[in-house]
Amino acid sequence: MNPVSFDMTQTPPAIAGTENLKPADCKRLWGASRELEAQFNSYLLGDMGKRLPGTSDSFGGQIYAGFFKDTLAHELASGQHNGIAKMMYQNLTQTLMKTEEAKKSLSQTQSES
Repeated sequence: MNPVSFDMTQTPPAIAGTENLKPADCKRLWGASRELEAQFNSYLLGDMGKRLPGTSDSFGGQIYAGFFKDTLAHELASGQHNGIAKMMYQNLTQTLMKTEEAKKSLSQTQSES
């Protein structure tokens, strides 16, 4: 899977306090969160593609089965059926907000010295 295969222009969910963060950072975190959920879904689907009729007979069938599994995993992540991406995005944005606050506090302390 391409690590940036999700549409990065999609607006991430609203999280309280993220208005101080750069929109580009929020979009990147949202895309990464959705990609991780797709990877997790792909893992859960496991060898499902190998069980599709006619896919184990040829190399082309195996490639098709892999594409099918990856596409299905991305669609599941896009639909937010299990919400892993949203929970991860919330956690990542909170961590980023704390980091930004620490940077501001550090720069203020250094400028006062």
